[in-house]
Amino acid sequence: MRLETEAQRRHFLVTSLTAVLGREASFLSDAARAKIVASYSTQIGVTYGLPPRAIIHSGHITRLLEYMAISKGYTVAELRGDSRNQPLVRRRMETYWLLTKEFGLSPTRVGKIMGKDHTTILHGLKKLSDLRDCGEWTPPVLPTSEITKS
Repeated sequence: MRLETEAQRRHFLVTSLTAVLGREASFLSDAARAKIVASYSTQIGVTYGLPPRAIIHSGHITRLLEYMAISKGYTVAELRGDSRNQPLVRRRMETYWLLTKEFGLSPTRVGKIMGKDHTTILHGLKKLSDLRDCGEWTPPVLPTSEITKS
């Protein structure tokens, strides 16, 4: 199959991603899907075949939660919990940030994953934005190889 235009290529990629990921991609926003398609098409250049079986799925979210907790000496249960310990709260908010900004999930979806209300997620994102604006926080680097390994 030869795809002549960029629109045909993009349509083919979106169709392929939807077919391959199926229900696992239902939680992704349109922006996140577009980001994945753009990333994938950049990686493969001009070769347009079917994507790998798991570009992003719930296992990646689980690995992100494990990484964010364990790398600072916490458990996933503590990360999802109600503790007000400031270093843990900061790590929890950074997890919200990564799930929304890097994975493209909505605050409502992040809230369901973390066991929180979406307004809690919005408050955490606002707090980190304020800290970033005054130079007290820099966004964490997402360890892509750890999160997306099959």
